[in-house]
Amino acid sequence: MRWLVFAWLFCGCGSPSGNGGDGGDPHDPVRCSPQETMAVADEGRVHVPYPTPITYKHDPPASGPHWPLPYGRWAWGAFDETIPRESWVHNLEHGGIVLLYNCSGVSAPNYDAFMNPPDAGSWPCADVTDALRTVLAEEPPDKFGEVRILVTADEAAPKKVSAVAWDWVYQSDTVDLTALRCFRDARYGMGPEDAP
Repeated sequence: MRWLVFAWLFCGCGSPSGNGGDGGDPHDPVRCSPQETMAVADEGRVHVPYPTPITYKHDPPASGPHWPLPYGRWAWGAFDETIPRESWVHNLEHGGIVLLYNCSGVSAPNYDAFMNPPDAGSWPCADVTDALRTVLAEEPPDKFGEVRILVTADEAAPKKVSAVAWDWVYQSDTVDLTALRCFRDARYGMGPEDAP
């Protein structure tokens, strides 16, 4: 009996990270960072014509009306331009993860430099952009041959870094790579439409 207690204490079982046999739902991202992660009320998923502006109830949005344009140049990847929320909410609907950074209006370098930085430490907001680029780059292609992650600036986001999935949001003013990875792993592919 003593051996079983000792083994349980050191196996990681019941750990709050959810990595050790805690029996919790692996798709519940609250286990990743309980203070910064929350479920968000579903705002529907109606397609509206481009470029109809939309006001969302939650900031940043995790569902709601959106343009039917996740494909083409704004489909997946890291961008140095701010992708409109009305576009990337469609990415969420398709099971994607959207990683946002708000560095007080500071933009990342162009796409090639963002993915292959010569000197990432010299960028403004490098701690955030490096972390988000890492979360994107380490994800292997899924069953559709895609990596359904989009990285974009969002100057309206209330926190410095956010991860958004359908009906879920993680937000923080500090970079926690472990929490970002956990959120990605918990909610990737979990939108109402499992399609690229």
